[in-house]
Amino acid sequence: MPEKEKIKILHITPWFPTQDRPNWGIFIQRHIAMVRDKFDQDVLHLHLEGKSWIPRWRKSTNTTTIELRALKVWRIREIIQTLCLIIFLLRKKAWNNYDVVNVHIAYPTLVHYSIIRRLLPPQIIINEHWSIYHFHFYSNKSLRRIKKIFGHGITVCPDSHALGRDIAMFSGRTFPVHVIRNAIDISKFKSAPRERMDYYFMAASWAPPKDPLDLLRDWLVPNNNRKLIIAGEGPLWPEMKQYIALHDQSKNIELLGWQNENQLAMHLGRCKALIHPSNYECASIIISEAICTGTPVITKAVGGIPEFVNERNGIFKSEHESWLNAVERFEKNEDYNHIEIANEAHDIFSPENIKAAYVKILSNQI
Repeated sequence: MPEKEKIKILHITPWFPTQDRPNWGIFIQRHIAMVRDKFDQDVLHLHLEGKSWIPRWRKSTNTTTIELRALKVWRIREIIQTLCLIIFLLRKKAWNNYDVVNVHIAYPTLVHYSIIRRLLPPQIIINEHWSIYHFHFYSNKSLRRIKKIFGHGITVCPDSHALGRDIAMFSGRTFPVHVIRNAIDISKFKSAPRERMDYYFMAASWAPPKDPLDLLRDWLVPNNNRKLIIAGEGPLWPEMKQYIALHDQSKNIELLGWQNENQLAMHLGRCKALIHPSNYECASIIISEAICTGTPVITKAVGGIPEFVNERNGIFKSEHESWLNAVERFEKNEDYNHIEIANEAHDIFSPENIKAAYVKILSNQI
């Protein structure tokens, strides 16, 4: 019998690693790579954070990137992205040449779904990672055009139950939901026999709703001699550097800047704990990576974090408690089993386990 043809999938995403931003949307890249052996896949990266005002098309293997510098005005970006998408779908005859379209990050890709739906196959799913729904896009407007995205009965695969609830509350719509966790490279982020060192660690793309200055204000007080190493980048990074330069008289804070996965895994495997000051997370990658290395976490019980952080692998800072008080509570009970923390996290975030669920959802679209 002839071998059955693989299902053909088109992934569309505005977030995807680039040369300038190698970690940008890496969790989306991991999802797609996980199922490469099961499906024939193409990727369209609608990169509106480019350097040129003129669209540039680049093709590498199965990935097409349309790079363009777009004004940071949402209505304009919606139109530009929709036009780029229409051109690509027409060129590819997507309605005939793909079995399933997997949209990663629904907005703005699907804001004009009523226009582009005729250019798509009928089978479409959404993978969602964006916490902005929790904040109503930081807008006091009704945003009906965005809410309508979720009124077509399209299956949504958020990276946490909390995000699924946020989208439903934002849109006022009901839709099928299947949680697909972010996959972590457990060959790098794993617990190994190594000596834990006497420092705490923080790492993120530092932008709201993350709140590193809240932590720094608590940390940089007299008589706190604890060592803190901070990695990352982002809009809040310059303000963090300035605050530390003015207030860190004892030089107990070390700033590393951006770190690759190997460097992050090294620090997570050595530090006493990861501290993650954030006012909301639908699903934190760095927390997932930390517990996969067996490292306990000090953070807030917000969003999707309590879905995988518990008394066995960390503590939650209470609303009116200082970060230093939370650290002191942690230090009174440092008897964490690093191997058990890692094993439990691997059951949740291993690519093998997530792949099985993802393959099932994509295959069931046909």
